[in-house]
Amino acid sequence: MPDQDVASLSPIDFGRMLALTLDKTCTIEQISEQERSILAEAKIGVEQYHGERLLLAGFGREYAITTLLRNSPVRREVRDGYLEVWNNVAKKGDTGAAYVRLFFQRCQEYAKAAEQMAPGSMNPVGLVFGGFLASTHGNVQALALTYGPDLFFSHFEIVAELLAQAKLIKRPGN
Repeated sequence: MPDQDVASLSPIDFGRMLALTLDKTCTIEQISEQERSILAEAKIGVEQYHGERLLLAGFGREYAITTLLRNSPVRREVRDGYLEVWNNVAKKGDTGAAYVRLFFQRCQEYAKAAEQMAPGSMNPVGLVFGGFLASTHGNVQALALTYGPDLFFSHFEIVAELLAQAKLIKRPGN
């Protein structure tokens, strides 16, 4: 994660850092051979899948900011910094603008799913992720249900850990 001590960052810079490190923690190289094989069989490009993974990971971070800092006075600043980076991508051209619009659309859908999560049930975030892959191929749906929730939770946890290191939230053991 960041080389800099996160506790020294202003809340808005902390939010920016969360967005700027997203592409370093959600890389195309992380896509396993098993995932690649399933994608090839379903005729889904690895780049398309990676793009959807980035959108889901981006939502995981945004959701962590909004839920973990729900009652915090710095919530707005952290979120503003996070969204500023996304909005800057939109300013870089039509492709960036389209991707950022997609991010905000995906966030709305993923937020609805995240609110429905319940212990012991199928993860609705994985179901929504699978829907965004636009494939009815059974293995793609299984892939989405397996990897989608893991990706979401791992990015949520990255933010939770960094918020604790920055002393913006308290976690057991910190």
